[in-house]
Amino acid sequence: MATYCTPEQVAELLQCDYFSDSTKPTRQTVESIIERKEDYINSVTGHSWKEVTVSNEMHNIDVNYIATLGIPIYLQHRKIKQFDSSKGDKLEVWDGSRYVDYLTEKTEGRNNDFSVNYEEGIIYLRTFYGAPRKDAVRVTYRYGEDSVPGDIADACAKLTAIDLIALDDRSVLLPETGGSNVSYLNKIEQWKQDVKEILQRYKEFRIPSK
Repeated sequence: MATYCTPEQVAELLQCDYFSDSTKPTRQTVESIIERKEDYINSVTGHSWKEVTVSNEMHNIDVNYIATLGIPIYLQHRKIKQFDSSKGDKLEVWDGSRYVDYLTEKTEGRNNDFSVNYEEGIIYLRTFYGAPRKDAVRVTYRYGEDSVPGDIADACAKLTAIDLIALDDRSVLLPETGGSNVSYLNKIEQWKQDVKEILQRYKEFRIPSK
């Protein structure tokens, strides 16, 4: 389901009629392109404005690390959704023979087995097993913002519009005006620059998994 922008926003950007089941391209086709552009935006920025699941993200444990809250595990994303095993989330720690799921076998809390900074994407382990240190933690979690900023919506709409202009049937899609081809070529270059600047501002800088 398209989330970052709507087909109507794309149509307004292109100054064409709204998409429907009978237009060429159809509304469904436009929504499919929007979804692909959402994935592209997530890939470039390292972040998401919709819920995304990360499966089996691996981390090492440095048992020499001493901290009041516990050993920190820095996830590769922030804005983590509240851990919920019923939704497939897992926080697994290797005990030497198996991965122990802390969500079902341990207790969350600052004075308990582990705590989580959901805003920043940091897990703190207070109880853990000494070895092995490599790939000792395996996490499946969900992350993403609850709303889409206006400039991200704008970037998604422009990326979608660029793809639509490249369609073979663009002469049907776009209004016919004098010199429209040149005009749209110029717009594409400006849109690409706009998108580049927007996504650069939202790029995440996270500590690599160890």
